[in-house]
Amino acid sequence: MTLIIRLMVLYIRTAFLKTAMDIHNKHIMTFRVWITDHDMFQHMTNSRYFSITDIALMNWMIATGLWRGLRKQDWTPMVVFKDGSYLRSLRFPERYRVETRLVGWSGNYIVWRHEFRNRKNVLAAITNTVGRVVAADGVHPSADDVIARLKMKVAPTLPLPELYQARIDQLEAERAVSKKPV
Repeated sequence: MTLIIRLMVLYIRTAFLKTAMDIHNKHIMTFRVWITDHDMFQHMTNSRYFSITDIALMNWMIATGLWRGLRKQDWTPMVVFKDGSYLRSLRFPERYRVETRLVGWSGNYIVWRHEFRNRKNVLAAITNTVGRVVAADGVHPSADDVIARLKMKVAPTLPLPELYQARIDQLEAERAVSKKPV
């Protein structure tokens, strides 16, 4: 239920945005740990970090104008990989912020990094999201095709850091294995 409320707040906040921010800018959202975010160890549960990451990423897409552009093309963004490192516990009723930034893209894959920081600016967790765009006909346009089709004025991406490229390579290897008959 709490995620539905957070999602509704997101839609209300972003419903009237007219200007799109640059996709390379860091995007910040603030939250508070709710009692329902806790697990049995009295800190924010690991799965909640990923749920909050989804909301922050959705907010980033709306704020950059990417969401509207994708919907006009009948394209859907899809998360294909997530991971996280938990460095410090967040507890009720602590305030925290999520800083989302685009790391870059390679082929069909787009990579974001999300940093969870408490009110004292201490890094509590880092999550990474790898996604791609899926067209209504099932085709996966490359990130460069998405940018060109949406007529976005974007600086070219630098090569992805090795850590992120390794994750994409792992995804491709797993996709190849999944297509082999058993």
